[in-house]
Amino acid sequence: MSDVRVSGLTIYPVKSCAGIDVDAVTVTETGFMYDRAWMLVESRKPKARSEEEARVPSESAETDGGTPPAPPPPPKKRRAKPRASVFVTQRTEPKLALVRVKLPSEVLSPSWDGILPPDAAMTITAPGMPTALEVPLAPASPLPRCKVGVWEWEGLAGDEGSEASEWFTRYLGKTKSVIRLVRWLGDGALPPAVAAPARRTASIHDLAILETKARTRRERDPRRRARRASRAILAGAMGAGAAIGSALLARAAAAPAPSLAATALTAALVETTWSFLTRWRRLTSKPRRRVDREFGSPGSGSAFSDGYPILLASAASLRELNDRLASPVPMSRFRPNVTVDGAIEPFAEDGWGGVVFGGVKSAVTTPRVYKESKTRGDDDDFAVEPGASVHHSLAPRPTSAVDDEEVSPGWEKKLGVEVRKRRSVRIKTGVEADLVKPCSRCVMTTVDQSTGVRGGPEADPLRTLYAIRSGRECGFSTDTYKPEWSDEVFFGWNLCCDAKAGSKIRVGDVVTVIKRRDFVKSRE
Repeated sequence: MSDVRVSGLTIYPVKSCAGIDVDAVTVTETGFMYDRAWMLVESRKPKARSEEEARVPSESAETDGGTPPAPPPPPKKRRAKPRASVFVTQRTEPKLALVRVKLPSEVLSPSWDGILPPDAAMTITAPGMPTALEVPLAPASPLPRCKVGVWEWEGLAGDEGSEASEWFTRYLGKTKSVIRLVRWLGDGALPPAVAAPARRTASIHDLAILETKARTRRERDPRRRARRASRAILAGAMGAGAAIGSALLARAAAAPAPSLAATALTAALVETTWSFLTRWRRLTSKPRRRVDREFGSPGSGSAFSDGYPILLASAASLRELNDRLASPVPMSRFRPNVTVDGAIEPFAEDGWGGVVFGGVKSAVTTPRVYKESKTRGDDDDFAVEPGASVHHSLAPRPTSAVDDEEVSPGWEKKLGVEVRKRRSVRIKTGVEADLVKPCSRCVMTTVDQSTGVRGGPEADPLRTLYAIRSGRECGFSTDTYKPEWSDEVFFGWNLCCDAKAGSKIRVGDVVTVIKRRDFVKSRE
């Protein structure tokens, strides 16, 4: 395995847009720094009031011939509770493959000192757009928070503003919906110099204004009355409990009991404080997104990636796939973060349970001393000083019980002792990661990343993958994983990395397998 190395590293700052090939990446709590730190979401435009009123016929209107007026329209249905904005990917918008993202070279350097230039910005370009979009890495003011969702997860993200929204809405040609660019506000994905200004807490005055606006919306929205009533009842109960407690204390102290006005004031104060603290917590808390506990480690998290923070693919596996295709496809079709290559079999990563990227192999020689002047059966003669006692050890010759230990040939003989040298090979300062789940592939692999054209479910490479990389063929449909995976196709593996934040992975690092997986179907 010493011949397997990291051949490519790629980050995707904006989810589902073009990636950036880098020489080194920094490990964070959510994968790699700047990877899927931004995302596009889609929300429906509100209907114009004039259009809604135009659909309602007038009650006084009568048809020709003196017929009675038409019956009034049925009452409007209540709108459902507003949901989180839906994320946008190449599955529905293949044109996103042509969106190019560029970050300042200094922030991608492994030796970056963490200080941002004043005008540092992410530059986004796309064919057909007259101007490039400049997104400041460190915004001048806190970003407005909006509710977004990625599959089953929902949380808050920072809205990058109307300029970015108009740019992407125009590029994708949306007329009935709005595309917004949002930023990850949690830990990881972005360095502190970029993340802190975006999620900076607003002042008390700003929060008071936001609370006033929120209260106005609640009063106008009939759907919130039940929630407001239940909260008022609970707050009143808490206030009444506080008043009763005060009365009991006053009676015990022979003081006058509080009046009804004091009880009502206590209840109102509790309700106002509760509402304000709830709003404060929602505006100041950092979102967190944990990976699926069924496969990932409990402490692993991700930003806006589909499910897991890092994706690994093998160049040998791609060559095996291309040998079966009429037209070879590049690795960009599968959008991995880490590409490995070397003297390995195709799809050998199916049998890896854990790997270490990089690290320094150190050979430590540890002498072991045994009190014997001469090994039994050894005919070599050596001189013994007068008066030196000769001891013979009946212990068997020690053998190495560790796989990664190499025993040096020969024994070093000295006066009265015999020393056996044992060399242990250890890996230090490497980045350890676990291969937790095979990556199931979808129609996104049929999108040509150079033209933005999608092939469809029956196009290659998806069609060929169904023949050679289905869950049934790979052995993933057994009880060890999930039987329902028999009809899914797989290419690459999802990784969870519990390494220390700030660790580096570089192109050319040696990949060492430290865990093996035995349930994978053997290849004949």
